[in-house]
Amino acid sequence: MCRRKQPLRNVALILAFSYFGIIGLPTSATGQGNPIWELQRQLNELNQRVSDLEAASERVDVTVHCPTEKVADALARPAGRLFITVIGVCVESVTIFRNSVTLQGASPEDGLVAPGLGSAILTINGGHRVTLRQLTLSGGAYGLRAMGGASFAASSLHIMGSGSAGVNVYDNASGVISDSTVEDGDQIGVLVEGGGALTFIGGSVRGNDSYGVWARGGYVSLRGGAVVQNNLFHGITAEVGGAVDVGGVTVENNGGFGVVAFSGGSASVHSGSIIRENAVGLAAQFGGAVQLHSLARVENNGGSGISLGAGSSATLFNGTVDGNRGNGVEIIGGSAVNIRSSTISRNHQNGIALNDASVVVFDNSSGANQIIGNTGFGIACAPPPAVPQLFGPIPVTAKNEFCPP
Repeated sequence: MCRRKQPLRNVALILAFSYFGIIGLPTSATGQGNPIWELQRQLNELNQRVSDLEAASERVDVTVHCPTEKVADALARPAGRLFITVIGVCVESVTIFRNSVTLQGASPEDGLVAPGLGSAILTINGGHRVTLRQLTLSGGAYGLRAMGGASFAASSLHIMGSGSAGVNVYDNASGVISDSTVEDGDQIGVLVEGGGALTFIGGSVRGNDSYGVWARGGYVSLRGGAVVQNNLFHGITAEVGGAVDVGGVTVENNGGFGVVAFSGGSASVHSGSIIRENAVGLAAQFGGAVQLHSLARVENNGGSGISLGAGSSATLFNGTVDGNRGNGVEIIGGSAVNIRSSTISRNHQNGIALNDASVVVFDNSSGANQIIGNTGFGIACAPPPAVPQLFGPIPVTAKNEFCPP
């Protein structure tokens, strides 16, 4: 047991005695309403606050030996900075309500297994300064959940086999997950919703039976070489006011869209990110918006590189759309794309295909945009009664079909 230091108490007492000496209050007076009694009461409250702060600052180390011991019992210990090390695998559903908790595995295989299919393995409900390290979370409906405005930082997690979502951040919670793997879930790898925010750095989200990463009314930032791959449907999705920011990330081999924004969602893909070998590369539907910029690439996807529909929009700025087996950029349903300093090349159909009343804006000199080497036309416009529109200097390398002058 650490001895608590007394510096704040000593300072408070010295100040009180100095105060008495200066104003000449009688030290023998007692009773409620007397100035000395009131100051003593305040000193007692100050001493208690100091005690509480000192207790909260003390680190309490606990080792949980699974399966004979439980993490929940360790979390029930008195106040303090709680540092829990798990040895083995505990079969339990754990909720962290308190602040200043570190939960880690002694080895990468140590961690928690859900006690039932409908259980969340590890929930952070309102806790702050929660740190998770080197844990395996297996099974259950959810691997890791954060809610109630909680905040956390996690690293080296392995979350697998979740029935609903491997990671679920919602109800204004926020967190950072680094160098971790979320895989083989029945539905969604990472779900952020309801005002939640998550930064995912490095690691991978892969092999989930429905979707990789989904922002639904929440915000997800993927960074630092993260990989989203081999998910049955879409790799990364933003919808209903959700937003995703994808920088330095590889999105590959997903069965639907690599990255898609719809129903008011938005997605920004930048900093050399690569969207490749998905069914379709980058898409916006039903009022979604996407950006491809800062040397990001959409390449070698099975259908179109970029697909826009139903009143959606895209901005290409210093991006590349190359080698896709459909059109490079396909625009339908009154959608629009703004293209600046970008390259659309070697796609197996047309470079850009426009239908109905869709719009393309080239917003700088014709030489800055390159539409070259596509198998079909550089720009193909649907014939009347469609009324596609082109604005700005059309690249000189683009051969047109049915497009207005």
